[in-house]
This record gives sequence, C-alpha cells and structure tokens, in this order.
Amino acid sequence: MARRLYKLTDKTIQSLPEGNHSDGGNLYIRIRVKGDLVHRFWNIRYKSPVTGRIREMGIGSLEICSLREARQKAFHARKLIADGMDPLEERQCEQAEHLRRVGKTFAYAVQAYLQRQKVKWRDPKAPSAFLNTLEQYAFPIIGQKPVAAISQNDVLAVLLPIWESKTETARRIRNRIEQVLDYATALHWREGDNPARWNGPLAHILPEPAKLIRDRKQPHYALTVELLGQAIKHLEHVGSVGALAVRFCAFTVCRSGEVRGARWQEINLTDAVWTIPAHRMKAGKEHRVPLSRAAMSVLELAKPLYDGRMDALVFPNNKGAALSDVALSKALKNAAYPLTGDRKATVHGMRSTFRDWVAEETEYDATAAELALAHTVGSTVERAYRRGDMFAKRRALMEAWAERLSFKVNV
Repeated sequence: MARRLYKLTDKTIQSLPEGNHSDGGNLYIRIRVKGDLVHRFWNIRYKSPVTGRIREMGIGSLEICSLREARQKAFHARKLIADGMDPLEERQCEQAEHLRRVGKTFAYAVQAYLQRQKVKWRDPKAPSAFLNTLEQYAFPIIGQKPVAAISQNDVLAVLLPIWESKTETARRIRNRIEQVLDYATALHWREGDNPARWNGPLAHILPEPAKLIRDRKQPHYALTVELLGQAIKHLEHVGSVGALAVRFCAFTVCRSGEVRGARWQEINLTDAVWTIPAHRMKAGKEHRVPLSRAAMSVLELAKPLYDGRMDALVFPNNKGAALSDVALSKALKNAAYPLTGDRKATVHGMRSTFRDWVAEETEYDATAAELALAHTVGSTVERAYRRGDMFAKRRALMEAWAERLSFKVNV
C-alpha cells in the first residue's frame, strides 16, 4: 500500500502540538514551543542514495516557506533521490558555486576567523603561527576552494602527505582546519558535518597521532650534572647574551621561552625573586622563582644591557628583541662540544638533569622539585588543599643546585 501524501493542511498545521509531524513524501514539520512563541520548521528526511545514510535537510520556517512551497521542494528532492543524487549534497554544491562568486573561499574564511579570534590568544605570535602553517600546507590545495565545498577528501589531501613524517605539524593543521570550518558553519557559509573533525571518519583513516609521536619522539638530550657544571663554567668566559641566558636557565631550571621573555619588571632584586606572569607560563599560572646567588650574579652581568625601560628584556638581542631559541641552543652546544664530542646537548635537557639530581643525589622533597620546574603536581583535589608553593624549600633547593654545578660565590 502506497504511503499517503499531503496529510497536513494550512489549518491543521496551526493546531499541531510540539514535535515532528509528517506530511508524507519525506516532508516533515517540526514544532517547537518556547514560552508563548511557537516555531515551525520544515525538513526533508530521506535515505541518501550516495551514502546509504538517513539524512535531514532543513528547507526553512513556515513563515518563509508555505505548505505548498514545502511540498514542491520535497517533490524536487524525491526526483533527485530517484536519479541517484543526494539533495543535501546538491544544495551544498549550489551554495558552493554561489560562495565562489562572492569570495568565501577557505583562505578568506581563515583570515576572517583570525580577525575575530586573535584577541583570545595570549601569545601575540600565535595568529601568525596559525596562518603560516595553513599557508604552507593547506592553501596550495584548498585555499581557493569555496569553504562550503570542502570535503573529507580535501582534508585528507592536505594531511596524508605529512601525517606520518610531520605528525605534530599535521595534527595542528587538522585542528586549525576544523576550527575554521566550524567558524564558517556558525556563519552559515557551509552546512553539514565538519570533515576535519577527528572524532569521525578521520580517526578510522589516519593513524592515531599521539602513537606516531610517542613511537618516534626522543627525549630531550640531557647532560650529566658533572658535564653540565663544566659547560656552565665554560660559558662564564663566553661574552654573548645567549651564554648569559643559558646560565640563567641552568640556575633557575626555567624553560627557554620563559627566560628569553624575562623582563626586569618581573624581577625583585631586593628579595631575589622572579615572578613570571601567568600568560607566559605553559600551565597558565603565575610562577615564583627563588633566585640563588648564582642566578643573581648572572643578573648583575646582564644589568649593562638594561636600557631603562620598565618592560625591557633582561636578555635582549642586538636589536632589543627577545633572543631566539636557537641562540641559547647554540651557546650550550658549543660549550658542551669539547666535553662530549657531539652537539646533542639541549637547553630543555638541563631541566631533566636537575630532576635526576634531586631524585638520585638529594633528600629534597620531590614535590618541591616538580614545583621548581613549574609542573602541575597532584590531582585537582590535592592542589586545592595545597595552597602554598613551597617557596622557602625551593629557595634552599636552588642554592644547593647552584653549588652542585660548582658555582663559587666571590666574597
């Protein structure tokens, strides 16, 4: 028995209760009640002849699409289905052609997204980093493609060539494409599922990125504490700003970026405390660093670089800007080369050397060591009950660390 068509009338629609109601022939009207307001929306439900999935395509509200017009659209959709075409995909293609004419390409959407979102980033360089990777890897393939027409195959065309060789970069690109496409969907520049979303078909096509990175990733090379001490001693005779910054890194066990971005206004020379603001910390939380006599001696040597500005960098390059990560890395590698015969030493590895020294050679509290490294320690509940940052213990720890690196204080 054939399914009945045209079950609804203009009059009965007005009295329908909340819910979904069929008119037959794949056409439904959805009633939603919010307070005194009643919203009525048309949609067409069908099984896609392309994918075999049940899909739903909205065709407008009753206010802009009458019962008669909705039936005409449903009839057109049934004809497309009979011809083996997916009505929603056909509409997306039509929209893509329209968006091509008005310029809503993926490259356009990226620029629009960055313009709207840049205030959210703490790092002023983040928008440039976001754009640069997309310009290098995504724009040559999908940059000029209408954002509404970007499919899973397009996303794969960007990711597959670099997914295993440059996994971390590819992971970031996928995430950035997803963000841009979500933004485009929010502005009605495209419809349907986000083809760059990981929790979908991509997860079944591409290997898990974390596993690829874990299988290939090597830990930061760390010198022994004896070799590190000798390298730091050697840097005392190197006159570069990079050498000073490496020594300060060693004595504070802070990250390279934290030291390179250090400003005089963050440092209390009287109390020997360096307070790094939350926006410069990896964990997004303010970090107090007790400065040992060794660290203070490095700051004394850096004072001639101070130009008098409150926000002046402690370790500026010759143009007054922050040193590059390469400058510190090169200084340490050069200092360690005569000792090891290779250039494997890393600035980040000094933090590992410190942590190993605490565990293997001292009786200092492991939690104090982790806090010195600005690591997040314990569960949420444990952190809630531990309000302090063990500052006094960390000061003693950092003095002992400086002494272990064979630093001698001139008195």
